[in-house]
Amino acid sequence: MDPTSYTPTGNNNHIATATYTVKRDDGTTYNPSNGHFYKFISATNISWTDAKSSCRS
Repeated sequence: MDPTSYTPTGNNNHIATATYTVKRDDGTTYNPSNGHFYKFISATNISWTDAKSSCRS
């Protein structure tokens, strides 16, 4: 089955639900559990505190 289409066969007496997330191809990853987007940033010798502060700026 093509992920963007659905063709029912036989008895059509049912409900079909689809959910789509459309996003740019910008290197981020989507977490559907919390609705957040994440992007990996490589950095050496950086503390968690400095990394957290950097991502918020």
